[in-house]
Order: sequence, then structure tokens, then C-alpha cells
Amino acid sequence: DFAEFITFASTGNATDFGNLYTARDMAALSNSTRGLFGGGRPNNEYNYIYYVNIQNLADGIDFGDLTSNRFGSTGCSSSTRGIFAAGTRLPSPFSLQGSNTIEFVTIASTGNATDFGDALLARGGAASVSNSIRGLFAGGYTPSKVNGIEFITIATTGNGADFGDMTFVSQYAGGCSDSHGGIS
Repeated sequence: DFAEFITFASTGNATDFGNLYTARDMAALSNSTRGLFGGGRPNNEYNYIYYVNIQNLADGIDFGDLTSNRFGSTGCSSSTRGIFAAGTRLPSPFSLQGSNTIEFVTIASTGNATDFGDALLARGGAASVSNSIRGLFAGGYTPSKVNGIEFITIATTGNGADFGDMTFVSQYAGGCSDSHGGIS
């Protein structure tokens, strides 16, 4: 339930940033001002969204709620809009159920997430990358590992569209990107 930070221009160990809430397997996204964390689980899945102001060391602040409880979601963003996609729900202790929900928030505000559309796959543990225009979701599990990549246009709403395939199958991989390309 804690957050840590690093300074890109230096090397060294992470430093305590503050506390979020008691969840893990959260989706995360950011712009230059705020970082948002949504969903997650301890023994149950959550629908909470919390934010931090990146320049200030402090605990997470309540932002609003996702439209459904889940963990293992993925997040991506432009400078104005944050996207939370897919994930896994626990309808019973022994059965995982994937979610194909895509929803969005306006990062500079607070409030509950709004429906964006549906992902092609109901999957958890996907990696995501984005630039100012597109968000991509890659890999994950459905419950078997998958290699599919789909994309959305962040400023609009609608369903995910096929982008292509990864050369391998993966789950819970990380992703990073610049305005040119993404790595997963």
C-alpha cells in the first residue's frame, strides 16, 4: 500500500513517496502532473481510483471509482485522459473471470470513470503503452496467455481494434513508450 519514487536523471535506490491504499495488482497511468492508480485486490477486488500529485510526497487521494471491481487491469493515458482497461474479477474463490471493460477519466479532475467501450479480449495482466493519440494493450491471459495487441484512440470512445500480434505470449509484462514506439 505504499508508493516509491525515483529521479530519472540520477541513480540509486527508490525513496518513500507515501501510501496509496491496501491493494495490489493495480492499473497505473499518469500525465506530467498526476499519477492515478485503479482497481487492485487483497482478498477481494476493488474499484477505487486514487491519485497523487507527482511533485509532492504524500499519500494517495480518493479520485473516484471504476465502473466495476477488478484487478490486473492495465492503464494508459494522454496528457488529459486516462484509460483503464480489461482486468480480472473473482466471481468465486476458485474461478477467474476476465473483463473486457474499457473506461476513461479526465486526469485533471476527480470523479467516477465513464464507459469508453469494450476490449476485443476479456483479459487480465496485459501490458499497455501509449502516446498522445493511441493506447495499445498487449498480451495477458484469458485464462491462457495471449499474444494479441489491440488499440484505441484515446480522445474518442469506442471498442478496441486489432493492431497485430506479439512474437511471444506473455502475462503481467510491463510496457513503456515514447511518442514513436512502445516496448513490452
